[in-house]
Amino acid sequence: MDDEERILSCQREIFRLRGVVRCLEEDAQRYERELMEEIEKESMERPGLRRALEMWRAIKDEG
Repeated sequence: MDDEERILSCQREIFRLRGVVRCLEEDAQRYERELMEEIEKESMERPGLRRALEMWRAIKDEG
């Protein structure tokens, strides 16, 4: 395999891995959104959980 073939092979692998990362990020965002919806539903019944949710969001926004 010459240098040009190696470069093309690496570029294809980078492109593939970027797609994998994108899918994982989308899955993580969806999971977080679903989890937050579930927590918000439960927090209506449990005020301590609502406060914890507010604190978590504030910490997340700072980061």
